[in-house]
Amino acid sequence: MDNDGGKDFQWQPDENQPAATDQSADQPTAEVSDTNEQVETQPETPDETQNEQSPEQESTDEEINEPEIAPVEISWTASDSIEHHRSKGWYIGIISIVVAITALLATLTFFEIFSLSTSITTEILVIVMMVALIVVTRQPAREVNYLLTDAGLTINGQLHPFSEFRAFGVRQVGAMWQLVLTPIRRFGINVSMFINEEQGEKIIDELGARLPMEDVKNDILDSLIRRLKI
Repeated sequence: MDNDGGKDFQWQPDENQPAATDQSADQPTAEVSDTNEQVETQPETPDETQNEQSPEQESTDEEINEPEIAPVEISWTASDSIEHHRSKGWYIGIISIVVAITALLATLTFFEIFSLSTSITTEILVIVMMVALIVVTRQPAREVNYLLTDAGLTINGQLHPFSEFRAFGVRQVGAMWQLVLTPIRRFGINVSMFINEEQGEKIIDELGARLPMEDVKNDILDSLIRRLKI
């Protein structure tokens, strides 16, 4: 076959034939978009879900982690008072005080400051108090049973809950240690008891976990009891 004018033959596409599309160029784009969709729709891992806790759950965990007071049950026996040696001079002093009060009342009655009936009633009351004091001091000390539990302090079978007291303290009476519980009532009477050295530290630690501890000061009644050696 002869070549016209020595030119190379070049193929020309037919106008009616559709042009070929470049599928290789579009395919990577589609794959990238599919990958992004998979990343967006990927669910959270269990670790991430567990780490995200609501404030209610955190507060509940803190309450669970709070230390609880361990149950306690401590029992001991102690004397309700200290044995004092009272000489004859002690009894003479008590009788002298009663005689002085009687003489004072008689003088006030003589000068009509007190009426006769009031003076006689007061003298009888003073004499009765003297006799009662002598009888009490001659009584031997009694042994008292104590039991410290979560419910409170039991003294000879009678329970005193911790809600009856606002604080406690410890003081030394002679060679012994005395535990003093202060009532929550304003005009209540302190509950005092002696504790032995073996269990003293444990008793104080258990009470300290339930009641505040404060210094104990001797009031007028305590000072009078010590003076009279009751």
